[in-house]
Formats: sequence, C-alpha cells, structure tokens
Amino acid sequence: MNSGGYKVKYLLLAAVIILGVFLIYGLHYRDYTKCNGCASQLYLYPIHGDEWTHLAKGMYFMEKEGIYSKNPYLALNSNNPSLTLEFDDFELGFHLFIAWFFTLTGLDPVLNQQFLPAVFIVISILSIFLFAYGVTKNFYIGVIAGLFFLSIKGNINIYSLGFFVPIIVSTFLIFLIFYTYLREDLRHFSIVFFIISLIFYPLATVFITSVLAIYLLYNKKLKRTHIYYGVALFVLMALLTGFTRLKDFLIFKQGWTLGQEIEYSLLQIYGLIGILFAIIGIYFLFKKQYNRILLMTLVFPLFAILSYPIFKATLLLPYQRSLFFMMLAMVPLSAIGAYHSLELIFIKIKNHFVSISIISMLVLILLIGAFYNYYYVADSNFSPAHMISDSDYEALSWIKSNLGVNNRIMIAGVPALGVYPISYNKVYAVPESSLRASNISRVMLFFNSDCGTKKNLLDKQFNNLVYSRTSMDCDFLNLVYSKDSVYIYTVK
Repeated sequence: MNSGGYKVKYLLLAAVIILGVFLIYGLHYRDYTKCNGCASQLYLYPIHGDEWTHLAKGMYFMEKEGIYSKNPYLALNSNNPSLTLEFDDFELGFHLFIAWFFTLTGLDPVLNQQFLPAVFIVISILSIFLFAYGVTKNFYIGVIAGLFFLSIKGNINIYSLGFFVPIIVSTFLIFLIFYTYLREDLRHFSIVFFIISLIFYPLATVFITSVLAIYLLYNKKLKRTHIYYGVALFVLMALLTGFTRLKDFLIFKQGWTLGQEIEYSLLQIYGLIGILFAIIGIYFLFKKQYNRILLMTLVFPLFAILSYPIFKATLLLPYQRSLFFMMLAMVPLSAIGAYHSLELIFIKIKNHFVSISIISMLVLILLIGAFYNYYYVADSNFSPAHMISDSDYEALSWIKSNLGVNNRIMIAGVPALGVYPISYNKVYAVPESSLRASNISRVMLFFNSDCGTKKNLLDKQFNNLVYSRTSMDCDFLNLVYSKDSVYIYTVK
C-alpha cells in the first residue's frame, strides 16, 4: 500500500471521529420540550439527572479533599442520620476521575462537563477501532465499527452515548481489555485496565469477566488459576457490597432503574441495518476464521435480554445494561458484515466504475439510515430534559456569592439537582437519580400548603432558603432575590 492509501485510511478514521464529536456534542443543541430532538440554542449544563449526581459526588471529593460516601446534596453537619444519607459508591473510580480532572485543570465542573462526552467518544471510537482491527487485521472494518458504534440510539432510561455516566465512559475500557488480552505482548496491560474497570464501573467488569470466561472455556484454556481469580473477584465484590446485600447484585429484578420501566426492541435502538449486518458478520466470522471472542461477547447479554421478558429478572447484569452491552457486542460484527458485503459487490461486478458507484450509493443509504433523525426518542417519557435554565444557574450562583454555602434550600423539581454542583448548598429533597429520591413528599407539601404549614416544614436548626418560581406572601419569608421568575427568600 502506498503512502496515499495510508492517508486515505487515516482520513476516513479521522472523519468518523469528527462525526462522533459533532453528533455527541450536538445533543447540547437539542431541546425536547419544544419537539422531539429539534435544534435549539446551546445548552451549557449536564443533561441527564445522573450526570448531575455523578458530578456532585466528584465535586464533594474536591470540596472535602478526600473520599466520602455521603450524599453531597444532604450531607449537613447534623445528628439526624436522615440528613446525612450515605450511599454505596460502587463507581468510586469514576468520581475520583471527576475530582482529579477538574482539580488538575482548574475548569468549572458545571460549565465544562458538557465537553467530556465528546472527549470520551473519541477515546471509545479509537478503542473499538483497535479491537476490530486487531481481530480482523482489516483497517476498514475498524473504521466501520466506529460508525456502527455511533449509530447506537438511547434515552434517559438506557442512557445515550452523549451522557457522561460510568457505563458510557467505560466503553473504552471494555474494548481495550479485550484488545490487550488477545495480544500476548500487551496482556499485562489488560490486568491494569481490568482493575480500573472494577472501581470505575463494576457491571462492565462483570460483562468483561463473563466474556473472557466463556472464551477460555470455548478454547479449552480455562485453568485452575482462572477459577481462583474468579473466586477472588466474587469475594471482593461480596466485601464491597456487604454479604447481606450480595443477592441484590446477583439477581436484578424489574424496577431496578426505578420509575417507569419498559422492554426495548433492538430494532428500535440499534436498527435493522445494524442487526442484519451483524447476522451477516457472524457468517463471515466463520468463513474468514476471525477470532471467536466476537461471538463470546454476545452470549451473556443475549441470555439476559431473552430471559428478562419471562422471569422479569436477570442474572448478574440488569436488563437495561445488558441491552447496551449487547449493542457493543454487535458493533464489530456489523462492521464485518458491512465490509465483506460491500467487498463482495466490488468483486462480483467487473466494471469498477459501476461497482464503485453502487457501493457509494449503498454507503450513502446506510449512513442516512443510521443517522437520520439521530436525536429522535421514540418514547417521549424518556426524552432528555434540560434540568436547569440559565436563570437557575444565575440565581444559584448568586446564592453562593451572596449567601454562602451550606444553607439548606427548599426547592422543588429537577432544578434541585443543580443546587450542590453550582452553589455548594444543600437541599431538602433529591429528585430521582442515581442517588435515589428522598423527602420529595415534604417538598411537594411545602409548595402546596398555607404559610403556617410551610413554616412548620422548615427545619429550624439550619439556615433555610426558599427557592421558588412563584412569589410567596408569608410573613416569615424575606425576599432577597427576584429575577427572571426566580424568587429567593431567607427565613426570618
């Protein structure tokens, strides 16, 4: 291959990366309140509720200059345990990364978190490329795999590639572990990446372990030492979760994600084109004698997806996460199927001009099919939402500058998720998120009751603030901020 050919290859890879950056960051130019994924002005803040809570956990490490497992929204200096709710931080590595990154860079976490999904999509595309290229020795299959990865659809229930959450970010670790494990000269790196995945996102570790275990069994290479490692990993996870709660991490029942829960069709979130090419890819996997690990990645998530409608429960991996891992497993297979299908057309049609024209048209059709209406979410109940507005950000920043931190704010709805990351203040209730909801009924009662009831609902041992979208006429409330339909009151 001449140098010009190499340039074309790397230009194609660069084009996929650039496309990924635009698609992922483009989510911040979408507004689902006006229409389903239509264009809007730039939204500067985290989109998913879990993005806010993960950011808050990392920022809490920054504030306290150490590792703490208390809810940053509620962790006040109080003898009341209900106000210092602790949580099991199984994604400690992710939160440490947030703390380290923003400490080292000095960037504002709230205003700069928006760029991190695009950064990690680049890293993920490169790791998928390495893995697909490594197992097929075909550069173009690696590039096409990046495209199929980008074509994965999502929502707030099963997550989207544009969210900065542990499962999405851990994509690069999954493929790097597989890539380095298959290369004997790099296998020691797979151990390092494996340990990182364990503290970064344990469910990814479970998926990785299942793939490697099945792969070793298939190749009759499972040794006693591997079993010892597996037992050690099980004991470690038992210690991390507490033996009494271990069953909750072995069997995931319906309702694991809380709230409304539905079953999904891979046709809807991965697409007919991707599925068909994955099936074709399995055929070519055997024909071309590609590494069977490509098949092993399908086994465990497929088992979970098929068993969930029957038992309303899954083993070791929750249904929603199994769906994502299933799509990741299909990505290299879809790329293999697409490449060899197009290659077959090129070989069978002797007239190169005709064959290239047909291939170009097919590629264009495939791209349109994969990326047309890219931001559309079929179920509007799971559409991404703007948790705060610019007026919320301005008001919460004002509180931090003028009223200080560690006040307790009575605030309703999802804007409460922005309180700690923006102002380092506390709230009475946390909306549904990875931190779980708390005291929601108390907040709802406050904003729907008379002044006497409101006063009784405020905890007297704290400096209380009330944050409202409507004005309040209560004698114990003192208005200190009023702008853009945001009213902030101190309590007399």
